[in-house]
Amino acid sequence: MKMKMDDIGRIVIPAYLREYLGLHRKNKLVFEQRPDAIVLKHWEGCCLFCSSEKSLIAYKGKLVCRDCLEGLKEMKMN
Repeated sequence: MKMKMDDIGRIVIPAYLREYLGLHRKNKLVFEQRPDAIVLKHWEGCCLFCSSEKSLIAYKGKLVCRDCLEGLKEMKMN
């Protein structure tokens, strides 16, 4: 499928693709740059526990912020 950008650089993702990928209005997406392509992915950049977007650490495929990580460490010690 070929799509044309509008005058300000926007591209429409067809409805059937949005539905297939589970994309909804206001979803956040990540643009991943590759040598020969641009890949769009669901943005999953927030803490699993508190939804913070700051100071994230990846652990076993999940993101945890430093504050929640410290809280988990304290729980483990008690």
